[in-house]
Amino acid sequence: MSDAALTDQVKEFTKFSLTSAPEPVRRFAIEMKTEVEEIRKEKMEEAAEPLKKEAEIQEFKDDIITIKSKTAFNPLRFTPGAYIYLHDVNVPFHGDRSAFCFVKSLTPFTLTAQVVRNSWRLQVLREPFVTVRSNVHHAYFNTQLEAIYFVAARESMYEKLLLAESETVDPNMMFPEFRADENIEPASIVLEKPSPVFTGEQINVIHALTRQTTTTFAISAAPGTGKTTVLVESAIRLAKAGGRVLFATASPYAADEIARVFVERGLTDKNVIFRALGNNRNIESICEESLIFSERIKFPPVLDVSNCSIVITTYMLMYKVSQINSKHFSHIFVDDAEHVGEMDAWQMLFHFGHKDIRLVFCGNPYMEAFRLHYDEDDDDPTPFHRMVGNLEYNNNPHLMLSLTESYRSHKAIVKILASLCYEDNLKSIDNDKHNSLCNWEHLPNPGFPVLFHNVDGEVKHAVNKAEAKIVTDYLTSLRSSVDDADIKLYCYTPLQKMSIRSNFETSNDFMSVLFQSIRPRVTVVSTVYNVNYEDNNDYFPDFSDDSDDDDDSQDDEQDKNNSGEKVYLRIFNPSTLNDILSPTRELVVVVGHAETLERRPAWRQFIDYCRDNKSYIESAET
Repeated sequence: MSDAALTDQVKEFTKFSLTSAPEPVRRFAIEMKTEVEEIRKEKMEEAAEPLKKEAEIQEFKDDIITIKSKTAFNPLRFTPGAYIYLHDVNVPFHGDRSAFCFVKSLTPFTLTAQVVRNSWRLQVLREPFVTVRSNVHHAYFNTQLEAIYFVAARESMYEKLLLAESETVDPNMMFPEFRADENIEPASIVLEKPSPVFTGEQINVIHALTRQTTTTFAISAAPGTGKTTVLVESAIRLAKAGGRVLFATASPYAADEIARVFVERGLTDKNVIFRALGNNRNIESICEESLIFSERIKFPPVLDVSNCSIVITTYMLMYKVSQINSKHFSHIFVDDAEHVGEMDAWQMLFHFGHKDIRLVFCGNPYMEAFRLHYDEDDDDPTPFHRMVGNLEYNNNPHLMLSLTESYRSHKAIVKILASLCYEDNLKSIDNDKHNSLCNWEHLPNPGFPVLFHNVDGEVKHAVNKAEAKIVTDYLTSLRSSVDDADIKLYCYTPLQKMSIRSNFETSNDFMSVLFQSIRPRVTVVSTVYNVNYEDNNDYFPDFSDDSDDDDDSQDDEQDKNNSGEKVYLRIFNPSTLNDILSPTRELVVVVGHAETLERRPAWRQFIDYCRDNKSYIESAET
């Protein structure tokens, strides 16, 4: 797209000059605008030839276009559900002179598409030949630009992201309970199941979320502390008081969990709650009861969720949700807020923001420490970390509270997790319900369900047969008392996982869901790699010197360009142990090569923890 064409589009949605915004809003806005334009340009260059295909319109009726090509369509590019652009073959391609569509059906030479937005004159679109393009989603880029200008021009919006000084909130002030405008009829909610018993700190958070205020609020919550349960309870109370709550999260799996907790509370009325699904989402892994109120959003829209009091979506589906909603939300609950970048937050405000909306950011502040150095593009914190790092927020219960009591896992799991990943700001309130596997036959120390099994196995083609055999034996034993759906198999190579699974199922399917529990009772890990074999030396440089001197910047730059070393660092980073430990409820078994893993402090601490508690097994040499 030419600069002139892009400028014309920008003029359509704003007359505001970004340079007139105050700092740091101006810097954020200009940086994000530049990034959007650069990415759009890259996508245009990628799509210039390989994805361009002249085709003839066979039929155009009721916004359905049937197109025939002399050469076969690439099914990977034009798969049903994919978005494409159509434009006249005789007219230079511009995002504002095209028809934005999505593919409904595809045969080798014929494509049927549904028009989402048509910026052409109707007679132009009826020209017999068009050019079909995929991979350049101009509507997406334009929405990002609109969001940048929308927030930068409105103090009431960027104040909510702590990009400007706002009015001081007295920590001793007493706010009344939330009540919607008297003209709004509260949702009629009948819960089939009783409310859970909440801890003291959970009650404090629920109380804070259901006050009559529009101040942005932050919840600092480690895994297993009940943040989703707290958010769901707060949303139900707000809805009963006439509020409307939008749940926004980065991952569809996090959205699944939110929907599941609503189901546990007995709320499945699709007139009250709606959950947005992506077009390509596999629903097999979704809680069956939550499908009652879950649906894919089609274009042109046929749904209207304006009367639903609770809506659940991912950031990627926010635009679609905005197209089927015409009423204001009173609250936006941002789950997994540590993953929400500046652009995500600005788009969220563009689609749903107004001066009286209350934002609630709920996340894990310690995840920032887990990010690898080669993932860091700049030093700017996310909006959530900006709040957590703000002294006024830290010291004011009307602005931020923490959840630190974990009831998800056995106390032995919580203890090492807290020490490794959460600076000991995580406490176990284990109540014996996680003890059922403490006498598993392979535990060296009954009552201590965290085990490390050291094996010096040879690695060939990303498969460690010695580890695979031990893991297979452990899984075989566990299956006598644990359902497959409650077991998580965590391997560092897909081939290792397939090798292990092949002992339990006939089809060797990479996409198999066997041993893929999201909330496992048991996690069994195979780390695969071993520094003692030449084939793996590229993955394991010598990091025996654990100094953190700043002189290593050149080495760090070399690390960034070494894909093998990225694998190494990812395995050794504390985030890996967090991924293993935090979702597991009753038993953690790690099979790996101690000498390799102990090259990094986090793994050394974990292995020493097992040794100190007599839960370390040494295999004979293989």
